[in-house]
Amino acid sequence: FGALAMLTSAPFDDWWHNTYGLDVTILSPPHSVLALGIAMVQVGAIVSVVSVLNRSKTEDTEQARRRTKILKWLFAISAGLLIVMVFTLVSQYMRRAQMHTAFFYQLNAAIFPLFLVAISRAYPGKYGATRMVTVYTVFLFLMAWILPLFPAEPLLGPILTPVTHFQAFEIPLLLIVPALAIDVAYSKLSQRSSWLMSLLFSALFVLTFFAVQWPYAEFLMTENARNWFFAQDSWFYAVPENARFRYNFSPASMASSMDFIKGLGIAILLGFIGARVGWSWGNWMKSIQR
Repeated sequence: FGALAMLTSAPFDDWWHNTYGLDVTILSPPHSVLALGIAMVQVGAIVSVVSVLNRSKTEDTEQARRRTKILKWLFAISAGLLIVMVFTLVSQYMRRAQMHTAFFYQLNAAIFPLFLVAISRAYPGKYGATRMVTVYTVFLFLMAWILPLFPAEPLLGPILTPVTHFQAFEIPLLLIVPALAIDVAYSKLSQRSSWLMSLLFSALFVLTFFAVQWPYAEFLMTENARNWFFAQDSWFYAVPENARFRYNFSPASMASSMDFIKGLGIAILLGFIGARVGWSWGNWMKSIQR
């Protein structure tokens, strides 16, 4: 089904451009169909690997242990590439200029606890969510480091900033911290009520993510982040180089302290819903035997 959606997106995208003109928007309907197809391929990979892992639980030979070790990493890689795809879809709402808004934390809480909890629950061992996010982190950093090595120039106007090479994509969010927190909590409290655990997972995600991402966003605005490693000297060609809020936060996007606290409360509620769905998804993956 994923491959079919990807193949369908190509003529759909061609028709879309011929009808409405060229675009660089991520969430156009044809691009969304393509992204959904890619995500479904990754879901299929996750299901395929976890089914073999579940069938191998009763085997206790040296060969079975080696195979299980490889399959665990394949599971983590498949899950990591899935959240890379999910992050790509919503990345236009997750840039550094938006990292001091309540909406940023609400969006992250609505999306990522679902995957972190599901993988932590289904992974046949410890630190499943942490391994998944490690794959996501390494993959996005590699994109940011490798793409700018190749020459390129924009061909779709307006071109307000000269570009001579491929632009780095968004560097990864610090999801590794809440992933580790969720894995540790799961390893110690997995026998508790699923509803209580989902609320705990959500609170852990929002609070730990906020604690590290907020100061990290401030760092990304500084000169220390404008280098090949953090890739914050990259800039969209259709925005002027001297844009007012290129390296600082817009006051219009800043909420009062009380409003922001309320926003984090909403984020915890959204994360609770996602974590509870993730718990059920993880239970289903643990039961796959085909």
